[in-house]
Amino acid sequence: MEHYPTTNRIPVNKYVLLFLYIFVIQIGLFGQQFANGFPALLNQQPFFNDTLIQKKGIHQITTSVMYKSPNEKIVFSAETAVFIFNKIGKVEKWEHTNRSGVLSSSQYYFSNKGYLATEHIISSNSNILKSYIYDENGMITAIQKADATTAKTIQEDKFSYDVFSKFQYKKYWLNNENLTYKYTLVDVDKEGRKKEERTRFIRGASRETTYYTYHNGWLVSYAHNIKETTRREVKYQLEYSKNGNLLTMNESIDGAQVTHYEYLYEGGLLIAILQKNINSQRIKITKFKYLFF
Repeated sequence: MEHYPTTNRIPVNKYVLLFLYIFVIQIGLFGQQFANGFPALLNQQPFFNDTLIQKKGIHQITTSVMYKSPNEKIVFSAETAVFIFNKIGKVEKWEHTNRSGVLSSSQYYFSNKGYLATEHIISSNSNILKSYIYDENGMITAIQKADATTAKTIQEDKFSYDVFSKFQYKKYWLNNENLTYKYTLVDVDKEGRKKEERTRFIRGASRETTYYTYHNGWLVSYAHNIKETTRREVKYQLEYSKNGNLLTMNESIDGAQVTHYEYLYEGGLLIAILQKNINSQRIKITKFKYLFF
């Protein structure tokens, strides 16, 4: 039995817990379920830790959403998400339905080296193919976006790199004339994980900095600073169990906490995320169901 920290604990009443069928919370043996390196928001590929997904033999994860506001009944939402995995644990398809019931999807195709090669994105108003091109070191050199219906190229982003050492490199964004309009200086640690990214535009005062902090191999702090006319910082702080499963995450903007997350597990798998808006005290409850190979 894991003991959750009391600080900022979401006061979920017994009816919510009964509805979620949460009787025993336990941590699995394979560690963190989320992909490491950015906040656990499940809003970008690769979403999950593919090693754990493969070991558990998970073929599909389906989520459902409901909301609980203070002194009000639970309200069910049309929001859903479906993640479909291949046998080596990579997400092959992600389908998402928003609160209005509008469906969008992304299909992912990988190269023999395991790199993301193509992403097919379908929404209510677009049908897009994104193709990723890599150099011999596995660095992305181009992202081509095309209309999947007409095969007409809509946009192409090109990149080049200067590698200064195994702990630092510089990434350049190139325009249609192969001239740099933005660059990012990236510092990495001895494990190859990003520690700091500093982005500058060639013209204008806009700049961005992202700081990554790890402990025992897991991301514990992610802070993204944007400076245009004023400075703005979005920061996530993550807390784990001794076995490496994410327990809580706090989001703050300019030092003020705005969202608190709790992650609940059963049988070694995530079964619910409780997301509390600090201002309104409303709780978003996301439940997880699994299908296995």
